[in-house]
Amino acid sequence: MAEYYYEKVNRLINECEAAYTNAINEKQYDAAREAATKAYQLAARIAEDKGEKDYLRNTYRQKMNLWAARLEKLKNAHVSVPVQGAAEDGDKTPRFAAETVKSDIRFSDIAGLDDVKALLRNKVIGPINHPEVMGMYKKKPSRTIQVLLYGPPGTGKTMFAEALANELDMSMHRCKASEIIDSRLGQSIRNIKAYMDSIIADESPKILAFVDEFDAIAGKRSKSTDGADGEMNRVVNELLQGIDAMVKANTDRSIVFVATTNRPDSIDSAILRGKRLDTQVYVGLPDQEARRFLVKKSLGGGVPPLASNVNLDTIADFLEGYSSADISTICERIGDRPLFRHYETGVASVVTTEDVNDVIAHSPKSISGEELGEYIKYNEQKGYKTPKTDLIVYQKYLAQRK
Repeated sequence: MAEYYYEKVNRLINECEAAYTNAINEKQYDAAREAATKAYQLAARIAEDKGEKDYLRNTYRQKMNLWAARLEKLKNAHVSVPVQGAAEDGDKTPRFAAETVKSDIRFSDIAGLDDVKALLRNKVIGPINHPEVMGMYKKKPSRTIQVLLYGPPGTGKTMFAEALANELDMSMHRCKASEIIDSRLGQSIRNIKAYMDSIIADESPKILAFVDEFDAIAGKRSKSTDGADGEMNRVVNELLQGIDAMVKANTDRSIVFVATTNRPDSIDSAILRGKRLDTQVYVGLPDQEARRFLVKKSLGGGVPPLASNVNLDTIADFLEGYSSADISTICERIGDRPLFRHYETGVASVVTTEDVNDVIAHSPKSISGEELGEYIKYNEQKGYKTPKTDLIVYQKYLAQRK
């Protein structure tokens, strides 16, 4: 039957998704291109078949466009540090390879969160693009600016880092700190050195170095000098030396060092002091404007079709307290409901209020009220402002506990 054909196509596309993600994580770009090409071709079979229902063609056209965009990004993906390289002590183990990427995301693509955009414009973009204005106010412009983006998981910290690189028209050295960590003695230290050296060696006039999951290499040092604790202490020491060397070596370029973390309280205080990562920006929960943007982006435009009583603004209001990643996932699950019914019945369907209510009811928030309270507490200790949306969500959480 026809629905089994669609199920098979979906299963194959999902297999391509898994293969693509694994290849990207391993920086195996040829394998990633192969998976993306196969997924594109599978989606195109239905999207370009004029004999298919318009609803199905539109659904698979969206999938086809997604894979086309991924293939386009892969054209510029390359490794910025040679994968093979002997360590200084003669170790022939492959060194860490950082990725140089160029995203097409800009601030205008991120709805809401205006407080985050304003801080980045004032603290980073303004000083880099207009050093003469700083001079008018007797401020010495810095050629190296270091930023920590922190907040709950799934709120868009990585997206802001990519958008910042675009706003500044900078090349981007990107890595995950967890990929730097290596179980072999001394290898993590060599990986950090290789990454920081790649930044210093880059002769581009403007560079953005981006380290995700920063707490993995920047945790608070312990008093122990033995075993794993001693190794992590040496990792942090190497990171500090690398940051200081980057600043000292940078005399004629603009470098922005951006790190992201879900756990700012776990980072060693020496890294967060003045002249290092002293610009800290909290990226919190999506406000109402951002939630409505995300919902309309996923469920608006006629695909998937909606029942007449389904109101997208109401859905966005219901999703207060959810992260941006939560909302995207929920909207995808809502949009799948009529598609799955079509598979089963062979009859075109629409999103109903029952679909919306059922999906939301079975989608818990990934950020608990207790976790949100920890971020608010951290902001208070540091003297930083917590966005209104986060405060409202936390106050409601406290009220429910009584």
